[in-house]
Amino acid sequence: MRELEPHFGIDVPLSSQKQSTRFVVGSIALPGTTKPDFQALFRHLPGIFVVTAPDFTIAAASDDMRRKTFTWREEILGRDIFEVFPDNPLEEYPHSTEKFQSSLREVFASGATQSMRVLRYDIQDRLGDGAWIEKYWSVISRPVIDRSNREVLYVLTEGRDVTRITHLALWLERIDTGTQIAPDMQRVVERMQQDAMSQAPRPELVRARLAEEMKLTGATPQTLIGELKALLRTPEDRLYACAGELVSESGVYVSYHRGDCPFAPRVRYLAEGVQFPSCARCGNDVLYRLSRKLS
Repeated sequence: MRELEPHFGIDVPLSSQKQSTRFVVGSIALPGTTKPDFQALFRHLPGIFVVTAPDFTIAAASDDMRRKTFTWREEILGRDIFEVFPDNPLEEYPHSTEKFQSSLREVFASGATQSMRVLRYDIQDRLGDGAWIEKYWSVISRPVIDRSNREVLYVLTEGRDVTRITHLALWLERIDTGTQIAPDMQRVVERMQQDAMSQAPRPELVRARLAEEMKLTGATPQTLIGELKALLRTPEDRLYACAGELVSESGVYVSYHRGDCPFAPRVRYLAEGVQFPSCARCGNDVLYRLSRKLS
């Protein structure tokens, strides 16, 4: 079981369009001749996406991102992302912006994908009463490259809201349920607990809220464990890398080919730093999922 990270597929019907291949993110060529057309990408790739320029201004945002963060696109484009999404001033140890900014800087400097399994980054309800909402995200940031000079022009960040999974993991840390969960799931839960504990100075509040929820709804510990298992097994919780991207973690990978490739190796070891291989028949239309990491 791979630690929670967002899904980023390559089955995007942009290749059928007449387009320039000057700009790429991973193995996807973006439309546009003078600058990438991110909205065309977002129309075919649902998800929570935000694009930042080297000065950290917001260059584009998907509709899912706008809805999830209670913002209007016209009001955030061109503004500093950390001005739009500051640290929660009510938190005693706010380090969200510092961690995210460090990750973005690394992508711009290295041109390599950066991922964060669990990042606490609270969001303010700007459309409601202005209250701050506790949020945990699984984040992956990818460089948008100009192939003519290999310059990193932007960073495309994809986020997945893992707040509920994180809360259930924190709750499970103190609960003796007598129910076993699979070892691969247990490893994921333990990693999430470790990441979340460093960003949640008062995890007992999360546990108290879930205890109150069980009291009000009649749910049992087994009910919550069943929900956690279901969330961990959803396809969105697995990272599928694209052919052409750099391997971020050494291990055994399973490949998924778009075409019928009976002789293509489906399981292979790949070392950190090499590129995910393309296919003689499918080209870059190959997805890779980590099956077993090198321990």
